[in-house]
Amino acid sequence: MDTGLTAIGILVLLATLSEGLVEYIFGDWLHKSYLKYITLVVGVALAWSLQLDLLRELAQVQAPYPVGYILTGLIMGRGSQYLHQFVSQYLPKK
Repeated sequence: MDTGLTAIGILVLLATLSEGLVEYIFGDWLHKSYLKYITLVVGVALAWSLQLDLLRELAQVQAPYPVGYILTGLIMGRGSQYLHQFVSQYLPKK
């Protein structure tokens, strides 16, 4: 299977999972404006701990060590809809 498709699939899965878990755990007792920041932190923590780097995998860009993980985590934290929008707009079609 293509590495790019695998990376996108994993990112969509983790983005959906992190957004869903944050909504489920914190959704009832925190205001919606705080949920997006918690989801961003969860996304960065997941990307960092799983060493997921969207820039390296898909765009073949070697960013300095933490930058790729942080950017991937921020994309994951915005949720699966934002990830789909990002991939379709900014990554080249093959």
